[in-house]
Amino acid sequence: MSSGEIRRSDEDAARFDLVELDDTGDARPFALPAQTAAQHGGDITLGAMRRVLDELPFAIYSTDADGRIVYFNPASVEFAGRLPMLGRDKWCVSWKIFSTAGDVIPHDQCPMAVAIREGRVIRGVSAVAERPNGVRVPFTPYPTPIRDGHGKLIGAFNMLLTPA
Repeated sequence: MSSGEIRRSDEDAARFDLVELDDTGDARPFALPAQTAAQHGGDITLGAMRRVLDELPFAIYSTDADGRIVYFNPASVEFAGRLPMLGRDKWCVSWKIFSTAGDVIPHDQCPMAVAIREGRVIRGVSAVAERPNGVRVPFTPYPTPIRDGHGKLIGAFNMLLTPA
């Protein structure tokens, strides 16, 4: 398997399925550890997933297929130093983004925008976010497209990790 993706369930629109993609891009269900699957009956609801994501200590957010932010966890607010505007902010929770060399990266050229535009996972890049108060925070993004059961891009998920 080459990568994993989170896809909206074909049977239940409120549930997402974690799938693995083979080298041809075909998806198969990702096998949860037996104990976890048994505890949840094999299903993870959107509400349960959001409760878990809200508790994680690193910034996580998701967008729709047009790049509009549709979810962010509390750690995203701390990371960005601002409250993102659901449905209005696009591509990123950060106020401003810079390359590690200090060049401005327009939001529509940030790693999340590239992941959505090209429909691919982006890895191996680093950037610097600037908060409205001027504090700059280096980070590594992990933008990952979200596809429905038919492979259509419906959004993306991003995790922003900062150095320890």
